[in-house]
Amino acid sequence: MKVESWQGINGKLIHNGQKAIVVKDEKELADQGKLQDRLKQEGKPIDEVRKALIKNTVKRQIKTDPLKISSWFNRHQDSKNAKKTEKLVSDKPTHQYK
Repeated sequence: MKVESWQGINGKLIHNGQKAIVVKDEKELADQGKLQDRLKQEGKPIDEVRKALIKNTVKRQIKTDPLKISSWFNRHQDSKNAKKTEKLVSDKPTHQYK
């Protein structure tokens, strides 16, 4: 088993050359038998898991100004969603526009 980790990315990728899983807690790395069982049961192709791990971390770190979102909706003649941007709680619209 191999462990991959990247600076700024939350979690570690554990793989056996074919299948991979994501481990978020360092304590889970200590029990090799448990990791191998989990890898056999939950394992997915390495590239798929790697892309999902990076995508999720980057998605959480992106911050968007509500004014820019509002102007985008206005340009596309979507006044209903443009008005919703006035009520944005944070600068992370992905939580509110799903």
